[in-house]
Amino acid sequence: MLTLTVTLHNGQPPRVPLSATFDADGGTVGRAVTNRLVLDDAERTVSRLHVQIEWRDGRFLLIDRGSNPALVNGAPLDPGQEVALAHGDEVQIGGYQLRADIGVDDDTVTANAPSDDPFAGLFDAGSSAPGDFDANLHTPKPKAAEHFDFGFDDPAGKRSIDELFDLAPGASSDGASITDPLVEPLAQPNTAHDADPFASLTAAARPAGTPATRPDAGSELHSAFTPPRPRSAPTPSAVASKAELADDRALVDAFLRGLNTHGVRIDALTPALMQLLGELLREAARGTLELLAARAALKREMRTGATMIEASDNNPLKFSPNVEAALMHLLNPQMRGFMPPAAALDDAYADLRAHQVGMVAGMRAALDGVFERFEPQRIEARLSGRSLLDGVLPGLNRRARCWDLFIEMYGQLSREATEDFHTLFGRAFVAAYEAQIDELKQRR
Repeated sequence: MLTLTVTLHNGQPPRVPLSATFDADGGTVGRAVTNRLVLDDAERTVSRLHVQIEWRDGRFLLIDRGSNPALVNGAPLDPGQEVALAHGDEVQIGGYQLRADIGVDDDTVTANAPSDDPFAGLFDAGSSAPGDFDANLHTPKPKAAEHFDFGFDDPAGKRSIDELFDLAPGASSDGASITDPLVEPLAQPNTAHDADPFASLTAAARPAGTPATRPDAGSELHSAFTPPRPRSAPTPSAVASKAELADDRALVDAFLRGLNTHGVRIDALTPALMQLLGELLREAARGTLELLAARAALKREMRTGATMIEASDNNPLKFSPNVEAALMHLLNPQMRGFMPPAAALDDAYADLRAHQVGMVAGMRAALDGVFERFEPQRIEARLSGRSLLDGVLPGLNRRARCWDLFIEMYGQLSREATEDFHTLFGRAFVAAYEAQIDELKQRR
């Protein structure tokens, strides 16, 4: 019988005791309520079915079934890996720390009994006691049976199979150590002395109230070969642990090389760190898609050239409808005609930088176009003819007419901005924007 008891949850003892017992039928451990041991986990580091417990070959096996690896005595398990549990083993599942306690259970012992005793079937016929088993219990005084001389040794005097068949001369069943753990599994429950057909010839009646003893008929028979003590499978060897540490170190080194930052220190790729990296990558991809979408919307508004799908070197970030599709392109590149993941990110950020610079250049060109329409020389050039006031008040009348013309031009400019923004600002903006983008592309 195996009992898994939660000792820690996120580094703290559980508020309510939590444990589950597993017998020969086994069971499962996970987040779902259908498991034998249910581990609630809002952060979902525990899978719905995280580990499976099986009783096989006289031992309890723990099988990893979760998306995050379970740890047995600090060693992570691969998906589907089986580990035999020993008494006192520590199992970590997500934020839960569990202790394995293994005890003796009748069901599990019985499940393996037939394979432990190859001679069990030889004594089944004599397992039941004779009908007169208690005939002598009420006799006032034990009386020895009469002696009959048949010319050979009395077989009823032999207390074991070894003595009966002279397998071990001088040996006696009393010499077998009852407390020996290697002999206990071999004792036969169906070789009681009461089943001996010759026992009534020589054996004295037992006093009433004394429990009948069952001699160990198989202890000496097995003395020539001592079966090894059953042991649970050892924990992962030191060699395997060193190999796993080497693999983890190689993964950390590869990650740091890709990061190309010497100030970051990472000792191991823990589940918490991997989750953080996934969250950072998702947020970076989401922000990039939003910036690219804003850039595309502005280009449509200003009627500039849109990004078209080419035969090769397409940026998957520019054609992904959502962050899930973008991450699939970045982490599982399978479609042809698209850039590699790192090149796609570099191209996207280069276009965003160029877009920002082009925006500034376009706005400056549009503003310069407005100022150009209000140049004093242009306003004076639109003055036509001379009036009588020009002869009387030449300077004052000219300024008054220029002001009137300015008000007229301002009203016209406001109407154009409302009715046709592209005609007023778009042409100058697009020309400057595209010129700046082309210049930056040539510098790459």
